[in-house]
Amino acid sequence: MEPLFPQFGFLYCLNDGHEIFVVQDVLNTILVMKGIRRAYLPSKAIIAHAIVHYFSPHVKTLDYNGRPDLKFVVRADSTATPPTTHEEVGKLLGYMCADEWEHTLRMPQKVFFEFIAKLKNGSEFQLFSFVCLSDAKLAEARLLNTHVAIALLSDPLANKIVKSVVLRKGVTHVSEGAMTKVTNVINYGENKRFANAR
Repeated sequence: MEPLFPQFGFLYCLNDGHEIFVVQDVLNTILVMKGIRRAYLPSKAIIAHAIVHYFSPHVKTLDYNGRPDLKFVVRADSTATPPTTHEEVGKLLGYMCADEWEHTLRMPQKVFFEFIAKLKNGSEFQLFSFVCLSDAKLAEARLLNTHVAIALLSDPLANKIVKSVVLRKGVTHVSEGAMTKVTNVINYGENKRFANAR
């Protein structure tokens, strides 16, 4: 089925008219295929299967141990094994601070890094994000943002809708009442200069 971008929302529809995967799924799959991300975790196993069907033979699914309702999307040549811990899941997904995950969860203040796709229709959404104890990984995150932008803006399918990719960094503060406050949000780079890269 030829991909469609009605209003840059849903990409692929089954014959019964139900949307199976959306632009976020497609762009993350492209990042997996180009080796920018080792894996992507869609919200449901059925979405992972639809992605694999559409992008075959470039990707395959990988089990999420103990979660039959979830499957990772990985490159077809991946030798990754199903993760069994939160740290292994984070490493598989390419989260830079996966090794400090358990400690990060207990801390009331965390630094988050969000990778935002800005679309040509003016909308934007989060491709993926991760949290760290500090902004020590900022330089690496900025470099990753550049790689994400190059990968998407040089891809013929993604380039139809992606205008730029932005790294957003901020700090979350969790109070005793479990209220989360976000402060110090900074956007890094529009990265649209790669739009004509091929």
